Amino acid sequence: MEFTGSNIHKLKRSTSTLYEFCLLHRIQETNESMLHIRSCLNFLENEDVSQAYGEYKKVPTGGMGCFNDRLIEPARTNESESYVNGVFEALVYYWWQSMESVVVKTPNKRL
Repeated sequence: MEFTGSNIHKLKRSTSTLYEFCLLHRIQETNESMLHIRSCLNFLENEDVSQAYGEYKKVPTGGMGCFNDRLIEPARTNESESYVNGVFEALVYYWWQSMESVVVKTPNKRL
């Protein structure tokens, strides 16, 4: 698989924001997916997109029992359950979209 190194700042920002939001909203650092997100961020900070992508792919999303299949509790008095869950869903989606954007797409060759 081939990766582009462009927009690494966007990758760092989307990964860091998701990680910090999760910590703030009581998802434990020791949660298996959180360990992979932190590892992904560490690789991005060292500009190793290939290894970061590998860690990102270890975080299951999009189904029952996946990382994003959870109810986020408000962490502050001015947050509603609806608000924090909407933000969480948006952050997970933005992270997914950002990480998938680094894969160089090659057109299918017809024989």
